[in-house]
Amino acid sequence: MTFGEKLLKLRKSKRISQEQLACQIGVSRQAISKWETGMAIPDTENVLRIGQVFNVPTEYLLNDDIENEQDIPIVNETYSVLHKCFKIKVISIILIFIGSLGIIISLLLTSFIQRNEMSVFGSMYTNALFYLGDSPLIFLILFSVFILLLGFVLLYKSKHK
Repeated sequence: MTFGEKLLKLRKSKRISQEQLACQIGVSRQAISKWETGMAIPDTENVLRIGQVFNVPTEYLLNDDIENEQDIPIVNETYSVLHKCFKIKVISIILIFIGSLGIIISLLLTSFIQRNEMSVFGSMYTNALFYLGDSPLIFLILFSVFILLLGFVLLYKSKHK
């Protein structure tokens, strides 16, 4: 699609007359007509103004290989940003799951340690959570809490971008 065809398409999609567009850019209506018919090509400053008026990149206007708005590089960039946000959400959900699982396993292990201590030594703490401070499980709990919080922070940031 040529520059003129794109300009005509953009102008008609915004329901702007040649006169209105010419006024916005600061050129004559005849210049717009020549650009649309391919009889002339605007200078660089006018191409930039046209891009600003229609909110499209100049690459889209000048590159004849880009046929429709889905081929505009900014659309592809937006897709990649959305894809990145989706990946971050998936990673954050996995981190939340792993952190929660680590906490559950730690709590189950304290109960196991409590029963094991009763059978070996004949005595035990009355509360299984006391074993967290006496065993390396505290590191597992702290690591799991860290992973859990990291997952929530990533999820929060991905929603508020």
